[in-house]
Amino acid sequence: MARDVEPPPLQTRPGPPSAAPLAEPKPDFEAQLGMARAALCLAARKLTQAHNVEDLVQDALARALAFRATYDPTRPLLPWLRRILVHLHFDRLRARRLPTTEALDHQAASEPEPPAFESAEQLRFLLAQLDEPGRTLLARFHQQGDSIECLSQAFDMPAGTIKSHLHRARRQLAERFTLGPGATLERRSQ
Repeated sequence: MARDVEPPPLQTRPGPPSAAPLAEPKPDFEAQLGMARAALCLAARKLTQAHNVEDLVQDALARALAFRATYDPTRPLLPWLRRILVHLHFDRLRARRLPTTEALDHQAASEPEPPAFESAEQLRFLLAQLDEPGRTLLARFHQQGDSIECLSQAFDMPAGTIKSHLHRARRQLAERFTLGPGATLERRSQ
């Protein structure tokens, strides 16, 4: 005969069975951010130079406050903050590498316009001087609009080889155009 026995209630703290389990009050989000600041400073020192640490940490904490709705309170806070810090650092690095629009405008203004072909006859003459299969590939790709894959199948060549032939043909065309009519290109020694 089996007896139904209830298991004893689980206790979270040792003590007399009548003592109610005590839960530690969880600090509010801003207080948790304040406690995590020192750990973020250590992480930031590994990422950037000393004079950028405070700015990076401050911006990471500001971002954490702005996006606090995305934080899952069942998970630890510090890894979430570290990811914000790292992503912010990479964003700053990326922003430093990208040229500003003013720099691009200045660069575009200083570069001369590439000269255009004077006539279709001049273009045909220069194309006729190109080596095969570059000439045919160039014509089919630019004039007929064939794709790299289509050319690859038609010429039974890998796509990378087609791209190499197109690149070489464009370079030869540009060099012959800048050298003038009747110029020949000699192969460079490698």
